[in-house]
Amino acid sequence: INRDVHFGLAVNAQPHEDLVIVPLFHDAMDVVVASSLVPAPLDEAGARALLRDGQVIYASRVTQCQEVLEQLGRMDVLPKRQLACGDLELVKSLTLAGLGVGLLPRRVAEYGQHGKMRCLHPSMPFVPDVIHLLYRGDLHRTRGATLLKDELTTFGRGLDPHVF
Repeated sequence: INRDVHFGLAVNAQPHEDLVIVPLFHDAMDVVVASSLVPAPLDEAGARALLRDGQVIYASRVTQCQEVLEQLGRMDVLPKRQLACGDLELVKSLTLAGLGVGLLPRRVAEYGQHGKMRCLHPSMPFVPDVIHLLYRGDLHRTRGATLLKDELTTFGRGLDPHVF
């Protein structure tokens, strides 16, 4: 908005009169677990017990994490032990180390892990996300800006919508 950058990426962007907002791809904040911590898929009762009796690791600055925590509380499976972090990569590292269940975007959890992490259970809450490309409506229509916008849009829309 302040013209500090020409293009931006935002999760669940809110409309603004000065911005063009282009949806690119979908993701979701999910309850994930390291495959090393739980080698076989759990049934719903096992997933609830693991969550309730264990620890949840999350990025406190991420609104979607707060939403999932609230939903877990309503389900009466919110663990008493909670580790709030400031960074999704730290949440990912601690979850992969088996220190608890993590709250992560599915794409962050899967990236570079090749099956080392998975959704705890389909019955657990998640928050759907849409990742958007943003730019000012009065962006100069130079050849370079148009090419970059088109390439970002094509790449973003080409991302596989299914993770996990």
